[in-house]
Amino acid sequence: MFKHIREVSVAVRDLDQAIQSIGATLGIEPGGIRSDARPPIQSRFATFKIGDSGITLMESMADGSPIDRFIRRRGEGIFSITVTVRNMEEVTEDLRKRGVEVI
Repeated sequence: MFKHIREVSVAVRDLDQAIQSIGATLGIEPGGIRSDARPPIQSRFATFKIGDSGITLMESMADGSPIDRFIRRRGEGIFSITVTVRNMEEVTEDLRKRGVEVI
């Protein structure tokens, strides 16, 4: 069903602090800090590449943004997992049947 994980996105309250923590813990640096203020994204983010995959830390830039809502409801944590698949329609249907929110 899945070929590989492309990216794991983590919602954080303080991007700069999270970058320092990941950098110190894993000994790697992000490929820079980017931001996108356009709705619905409205976040600052930094990606740590690990082979063909990455860990992206995401901080909200606006009240009510998806990251802001996520953190208010659940706290910091895994926001999304992006995977590569062989058959998008088949995997989407299967995951939805299992109750997974597919975006």
